[in-house]
Parts: sequence; structure tokens; C-alpha cells
Amino acid sequence: KEKDNQPDLIALGRAAGRHFDASAAISAGQIVVLGRTDGPLPFTMEVEGDPTGGSGVVFYQAVVALDRLYVMDWPNGTPRRLTNMDVGEYEPAWSPDGESVAYTTWSNADGGHIYRARIAGGNPQRVTTQSAGYANPVYSPDGKRIVAVRSPARNFREQTGGGSTDLVWVPATGGAATL
Repeated sequence: KEKDNQPDLIALGRAAGRHFDASAAISAGQIVVLGRTDGPLPFTMEVEGDPTGGSGVVFYQAVVALDRLYVMDWPNGTPRRLTNMDVGEYEPAWSPDGESVAYTTWSNADGGHIYRARIAGGNPQRVTTQSAGYANPVYSPDGKRIVAVRSPARNFREQTGGGSTDLVWVPATGGAATL
């Protein structure tokens, strides 16, 4: 239930085709653990507000087979999938102008990348050239670069440590990562 201008998590989940009860309230930028009513697996949802002060929010649900990005106008919009990709989509980050979202992906077959998708729609653009485990993407203040943590894809595939973890940046329009 919406309270103190916080998202109605149950309504968000139902609109995205998921039924659950919220175990905690959230506000934009916080993560909440929710308990599913239609199965035993808990999942998380992260909500990010439009940095320009607009009414848009982007969110993702993380649980087995549900790792997808959604966008909606807050508070009365209808959630819609941001992409039609068939890989895990995680950690959305708004561009400073509020026009697009950068996010990380993962699949065991292809590894991970950083993508950028326009909020208005269209095909997402892969901005990284090297498969790896990417985390915590964030745009530079001018929107020209995306900074992220990169580690070997093997660490994610095999759940092992080791290898170097780097802070890298890539052009927001795509290209090679720079340490």
C-alpha cells in the first residue's frame, strides 16, 4: 500500500505479473526483500527514480528466471518491460538527462555486459566489447561515460574468487573499457 509517497510494491509486482506481499517499505534507490506468495523463493526489487525530478521510475526484480527491467511513470503509470532481451538484467542506472538507463546483464552462455536502453523504447545497445562480470554501473555527470566494476566472467560462472577486479569506464555510446 502506498504510504508517505513510497511505491505500492504489491501493485508494482502485480502489474509486472508477479504476486507477492511486501515485507518492508522502500523508497527510490533502496533495495527491499519481498516474500512471494506464489512460491517459496524470496526476491529483491530495486527502484531508481528519474534524476531529472520527473515522474519516471525504473526497477528490476531479481529471482530465478525473473531478472528483468521495467519502467513506469510514478505513481499512476503501468509498468512495462524496458527490453525484450532473454538474459538477466540488473542494476539499472539513469543517465543524467533521464533519457536512458544503463544496466548490467548476465547469461552463462555469453557472460556479462553493460547495455544502454532508451526509456522511450527501441533496441538496447551493448556498450561493452569484452564479456566480464560487470557491477554497479553509473553515468558520469556529463553522461558521456559509464563507470562500473569489472571482474572475470569466470568468477560468476563458477562462483569462485580470484582474478583482478577493476574500476573501468566505457563511452556511453559504446567502445572498449578503460582502466
